[in-house]
Amino acid sequence: MITESRYARDELLRIANLILKKKKRYSGDWLLYLEMKVFIGAFLIRKLLHSNKLPDDLLTSIKLTSYLKLPGTKNTFSIRYPEDNFDGGEFRSCNLSLKALCDQLIHSYIFHFTRTRRSMKPLGMIFTSERKLNEKIYQISMNQYASVLKKVALAQPNRSSSGFDPVLGRQTILQRVVRSKKDELKFLRDSKKYEDDLMEKWKLYPRNPE
Repeated sequence: MITESRYARDELLRIANLILKKKKRYSGDWLLYLEMKVFIGAFLIRKLLHSNKLPDDLLTSIKLTSYLKLPGTKNTFSIRYPEDNFDGGEFRSCNLSLKALCDQLIHSYIFHFTRTRRSMKPLGMIFTSERKLNEKIYQISMNQYASVLKKVALAQPNRSSSGFDPVLGRQTILQRVVRSKKDELKFLRDSKKYEDDLMEKWKLYPRNPE
C-alpha cells in the first residue's frame, strides 16, 4: 500500500515529461530506459488504485486500438514481429479501464514501440498480456499514455464516502475530485447510491444467530 501518494504522483509526471521529450536521436539504450519507465508508470498507477488514492470514476474507459489474432497461428512467434500472428490490416476500437490498461502493460507477453524509420522516435506501444495472447493485441500512442499518466498524477480526491462491504469482506470507498457545485451534486447522488447499495447487501447478508 502507498501511504503518501505525493512521491508516486511526482514520478508519474516525470515519466510523462520523459515520454513527451523531443530528441534528435533515439538510441537503443534510451528506448530500453523508456520501456522500463513505461512499466514503472503502470505499476505506480495500479498501486495508487489499490491504495485508494485515486477517484473511482477516473478514466473508467480508455479508448485504444486493437488487432485480432489471425486464425490458425501458433504462439511460437518472435516478440519483434507480432504482425505474423495478428491482423495489422484490420484494427478495431476498444475500451479498457485504467486498471485493465495497467494490467496489460505490467503482464505484457508482447511489448514493443512503434517507431518512425528515420529518427526511430517512438510513436506508440503495441502490447498484450499472456491472458489475452490468443485474442488480440493492443496499441496506444505515446502521447495518449503520457496524458493518462498526467491525469492520474493530478487527480487527487478531496471528497469520499466509505463503508464495510459484507460480500467482499472488506472496507470499500467512493472517492471523487470535487471542484465545482456540479461535481458536488454528482458526488452526493453517487454517495447516496453507494450507501444504499451497502445497506441492501447488509440486509441480504446472512448473520450468525446470537
